[in-house]
Amino acid sequence: MARTQFSTVTLILIFSAIFLIVFWYGTQIYNVFTHPFFAYNSDEMAYVHEAESFAQNGTLHGVNLLREATARVGDFGTHGFAYAIVNGTLLKINPSQHTMLLFNGVLFILSLIFLFFLPFSLRRRFLMCLCSLLFFYPVIFVISYMQEAQEIFFAMLASILLFYAYSSQEKKKRMMYMISFIGIILLWGLFRASGLLWIVGIIPLAKTKKQMLFFTLIALGGLGLAGIFLGLFYAHDAVTAPPLYHFYQGDIGEFINTLVGRFARNITAVFTAEKAPYVVLYLLFLFASICYFLVRGVLFKNRYSLAIALIGVVLVGAVSFYYSLLEMRILGPLFYLFLVGFFSIRFFLPQLVFVSILIFSFTSAAHTLTVHIGNKQAFTDNYYTHKSTVDSLATILKNFSDTKIITVYIPEPVYTYHYYLYGLPVRTEKGFPMRYSFSYATDMITRHDVIDYVITTIDDNRYKGKNIYQDETIKLLEMRGTNL
Repeated sequence: MARTQFSTVTLILIFSAIFLIVFWYGTQIYNVFTHPFFAYNSDEMAYVHEAESFAQNGTLHGVNLLREATARVGDFGTHGFAYAIVNGTLLKINPSQHTMLLFNGVLFILSLIFLFFLPFSLRRRFLMCLCSLLFFYPVIFVISYMQEAQEIFFAMLASILLFYAYSSQEKKKRMMYMISFIGIILLWGLFRASGLLWIVGIIPLAKTKKQMLFFTLIALGGLGLAGIFLGLFYAHDAVTAPPLYHFYQGDIGEFINTLVGRFARNITAVFTAEKAPYVVLYLLFLFASICYFLVRGVLFKNRYSLAIALIGVVLVGAVSFYYSLLEMRILGPLFYLFLVGFFSIRFFLPQLVFVSILIFSFTSAAHTLTVHIGNKQAFTDNYYTHKSTVDSLATILKNFSDTKIITVYIPEPVYTYHYYLYGLPVRTEKGFPMRYSFSYATDMITRHDVIDYVITTIDDNRYKGKNIYQDETIKLLEMRGTNL
């Protein structure tokens, strides 16, 4: 009787907490739809422009290029091609960019629904739902044009399938879940190559030496595929991804040097870089969780725990050498793997610690989101204030009659030109696609043959092209036929 009363009280508390968090999400969504905002930061604009280009031109080439870099295959941009297909299809159905926001929200809701297919008690499933709502990743990304919100869908589904692959008693069901897990991983890899690294989770499923060899080869194939995807289908250069850049240039010595150098900088950054409180908490949680599942897997010979730890080690290791340990867009989805793992254990203490950390994390992330939305709404208001100038510039660009892709170069700092960036067209009046090139490092044009025009401030005299448009803040220079 006492246990039943305890369970009822616990459920009431969980429901109350979920109601409060959902109410908070609701106020943010209401705020967005009563005071809409446009894409603000450079990544958001890249996602939007590439989606618009696919919707209007049927092209998948990169639109907002960093340092004129494009992928070796397909001329894709920094984010590959899959997001452009999904988002561009949405914009074909409904040209409003807010369709992308709605789609992110729908995928997040579906991800929460997946939790209720787990064979856990009702209390645990609702508590997992609460944890998902409290996690900073959806707080920051779902109400934005950052398509990392779609990673939640893949991570949640993969985490649940992995759990079933290890918990099912029937061999046929285990095989079915494992194949489904691999399928989701491969699909996820089309959107973000780091998703393919999760494939190492199948290795502890092996019960014989023959299976171990077979599963290891599959996992190595997945890791190799991730490297191929990154090298061929994503734009990268010596600044954004120096290890891959030097590897594909054939400079193995510099490849190794950049790997070691990036790893050393990442370790230093963990202790010295300025980070949001929720990032610090998540990194601590990440390292502690990997250690917990590794120890549990070894001590209790628990294959599922070993799989979780292995995925965590591979992801953290890859990010440490290749990119940045502070890159939450890659490491954030690991949360859902740990979520299912912790709640598959009946021991209540890890779950309690889990929720406690998330409460502190949520308050920090919620404040960050409020600031971000405020900045985006202010930007949107300023855009409408400058709309006549933006439209004038866009009209000039759209009336270009070139039969090739036009590249407009925009120097650093990009945020100086934000009002104009948002209004830049991706298609000319005669139906030819357009693209834009940015430089975040040297602020120099490095591929002169593909630069047609420069948008710059009125007091920037570095570029000597023909001035074809000017207002009180910016000017548009034609560079063709000019000695740059």
